[in-house]
Amino acid sequence: MLTPVVMLTALNDATSRVHGFRVGANAYVTKPYGMEQLFDAITAARAWRAGMDHSDMQGEIHVELDSEVILLQDLNDFLVHLFQLTPFNHEQVMQLRQAVMELSQNAIEWGNRHRSDRLVNITYRVFEDRVEIVVRDQGSGFDRDNLPHASSPDDPFSHLDVRDKLGLRTGGFGLMICRGMVNELRYNDVGNEVTLIKRFSKDGAR
Repeated sequence: MLTPVVMLTALNDATSRVHGFRVGANAYVTKPYGMEQLFDAITAARAWRAGMDHSDMQGEIHVELDSEVILLQDLNDFLVHLFQLTPFNHEQVMQLRQAVMELSQNAIEWGNRHRSDRLVNITYRVFEDRVEIVVRDQGSGFDRDNLPHASSPDDPFSHLDVRDKLGLRTGGFGLMICRGMVNELRYNDVGNEVTLIKRFSKDGAR
């Protein structure tokens, strides 16, 4: 029987959060906290338990990050640990890690605009035949058909001129790279949530 765990603690640093989720916490609530925050965490944990009873999901972990790129290294270490517990081979683990890191960085830079008061929420779910990772920011979303600063399969390099004029760092290949590393990439209608799906295979191929 799966028992949901809500961890109440005074430890608010990123390393402690990662350790808390690694040992099995469904929610990590730090002091000072109000009754409403505690109630929400308990409600979410109970909903998770009910959902597990009615699906083929084998596990689920939620992680919240402040919009600071430096925290992505802790996320990277945590994700590699999780992915290594699945049937994925080393190459697939690295591909999935890279895809999640790219989209998490996009959420910080483009979704939340580096605003420290906004969070990036990452949900990791493992099923019998696949892994799903949901990355959600608190931004207003974007139009996937109007991304002149991002590379596209039809014209992979013209966006570099746009980025140069906007004073952006060299890059913009993240979304295109991610599509090649997972089986499915789904966005919500708003454009502030993306779900990556990577399936297990008997022969080790993607």
